[in-house]
Amino acid sequence: MRSVKYIIVGTLVLSAILVGFVFAQQNSWDLFKRSDGFIIAQDDVVVKLVGEKEKKEIVDSLDPLSNRPTKVLDSKSIQNENTTHNVRLQEDGLDDELVILTAKKNGKSIALPNPDRGYTVTNVPGTEQAIIGYNGSLYLLDISNDQAQIKKFLMDQVQGYDKNKIMKRATEKEGEFVLWGTEPSVNPKGTKVVFSTNRSSENDGELWVKDLISGKEKSIGSPGAVLAWDDQDHVYLQSGPLTVQRNTDSGESTTLLSDWVNSVTISYPYMVYSPDENKLIIQNLKSKEEKSVGLNGVVRKIVSTPQGLCFAMMMLLDATAPGMEIIILNAETGEIKTIKEPKNAFFEEISWLDAEHLLIATREPGTTNQSTYEVNIHKLK
Repeated sequence: MRSVKYIIVGTLVLSAILVGFVFAQQNSWDLFKRSDGFIIAQDDVVVKLVGEKEKKEIVDSLDPLSNRPTKVLDSKSIQNENTTHNVRLQEDGLDDELVILTAKKNGKSIALPNPDRGYTVTNVPGTEQAIIGYNGSLYLLDISNDQAQIKKFLMDQVQGYDKNKIMKRATEKEGEFVLWGTEPSVNPKGTKVVFSTNRSSENDGELWVKDLISGKEKSIGSPGAVLAWDDQDHVYLQSGPLTVQRNTDSGESTTLLSDWVNSVTISYPYMVYSPDENKLIIQNLKSKEEKSVGLNGVVRKIVSTPQGLCFAMMMLLDATAPGMEIIILNAETGEIKTIKEPKNAFFEEISWLDAEHLLIATREPGTTNQSTYEVNIHKLK
């Protein structure tokens, strides 16, 4: 891989303690909209997932004879009309019924995440289609015209690989499982999808790209967890200890970070990462400007707004004890706001509803009681 050296145009060192705005713990949570349950935002839709209380209800409903639950609960949109589709998947020797949940957003159907049903959902922007990850492969779901149909998505014979032969070989070897396609990520234009596969027996896996216009598929190098796309169809990956930019046409990679970091995310043009405890780096990948921010904890998760200007981070205050804060960072100005945990609850998840509103899922210790708060970051004082 080719390395690139960055010229630091300006360095700004800030202290979260000195310049941050602390969201007062006492009573301030009453100012924000609260909902029962575990709620996230995905693809601009607010989704209530099956939470701990619902999971307990499912477990409690187990039939002692069959050991199967008599109660089934699914995710649902809490702002949009929900539709449940029972879709028959009859590809690759399968004959399975998938329960697909959809909601309407601006007149178009969007598939909802439903992780407890055994499949993954990746919506294709600008369409009424989604990529379904199931049983080690990927399938295309069409949910237009209030109908739901699912069909094969990946080619069986491509670049010298024959799926039927490879699958037959795998069945003859104990413990081998072929992932023909998994972990898809679609570019914002809805024209390309990258996915991981271990179809080759000569390496630990590969990253492939499928052109959604031409249908062509090809390998573009070693696999990695997708962090983001940019407007030139480069994909940003966490590949082992490396953070890289990869050209989805040529497969050429440029190394951005050459060593492990505590946490990293990219929302082009900004890359935000924590190289070690008590430190955060903000880098503009276009201008190469870099800012360094001092923190008082260990960053565990970073999520960005769709526009990439604000980042929210879950930060562990002490690696040996419970207790977290959420840091809101403006990547342009370096301004920091800090949100402390509510009384008698801890943070579980964060997701951006839009550029101004952050959803914070919490849970009461020792219980199944979960609540989600909608926080307007501009009202934090």
